[in-house]
Amino acid sequence: MPDSDEALERRLAAVERAVDADATADGSDSDADPEELEARITELESRVDELDAAVQAIRGFLGGVSAVNESVERRADAAVAAVDRLKRRLDDGDADAREPGEGDSDERTANPVDEEGEAAAEDDDRHLRERLRNLQ
Repeated sequence: MPDSDEALERRLAAVERAVDADATADGSDSDADPEELEARITELESRVDELDAAVQAIRGFLGGVSAVNESVERRADAAVAAVDRLKRRLDDGDADAREPGEGDSDERTANPVDEEGEAAAEDDDRHLRERLRNLQ
């Protein structure tokens, strides 16, 4: 039965090669030094912490940009509204010889706005934003 011993040896060698290939494919290395693995884990944890800090910084920056964009949009809406009011006054012939700012009052502080007025103001703001976007 020497043939069966040789066949058995070949099969056993093939099984050992397959097991070794599976072990390296899984990333498990029986020759790896535990201290080396610990150092790699510490390094990877440090990199993850750095990446997390960078992501938080980017999120903060984007939040600031959004706030600035909203502020600029509000100011642009107010400017367009002021120009529209001036244009209406000029079209209505209401622009007599008085100086700019004379007799003008800020409508938002002079007249309290009720809920219906707020809805109308929001509607006007939406239209102003659309007009500004169409200008681009």
